[in-house]
Amino acid sequence: MNLLKETIEFLKENSKSPSDVLFINIQKNDGSNISFSWEKFCDIASEQYYTGYGQQEVNGTINIVGDNWWLERYEYDGSEGWEFKTIPKIFKNGPVTNIDLIKLGLARQITSCELSFRNMILS
Repeated sequence: MNLLKETIEFLKENSKSPSDVLFINIQKNDGSNISFSWEKFCDIASEQYYTGYGQQEVNGTINIVGDNWWLERYEYDGSEGWEFKTIPKIFKNGPVTNIDLIKLGLARQITSCELSFRNMILS
């Protein structure tokens, strides 16, 4: 797979083009972080890489950044690719309670209590 061609195609799939890219961030192998331009990316990304299962071939710290969006690399079970991300939308303010924040944890507690109660009855 050619990284540059893959990236341009993925931008198109998300209604973006190279002209929408503001900058690119990456953590280098020495641990330092740098930013660079789309033009520099084009110079270094025309490499072929293996797309089969195995280890991640493309540096997973790369972010291609636009206005309120960015691309991130993902790796799952030996495959890799781009993910399109956007800044979360702000919703209309409304009432919120602590139950709204801990709902899942509370549901787990209730389930655990119900199981304990059932076990006591069956014993």
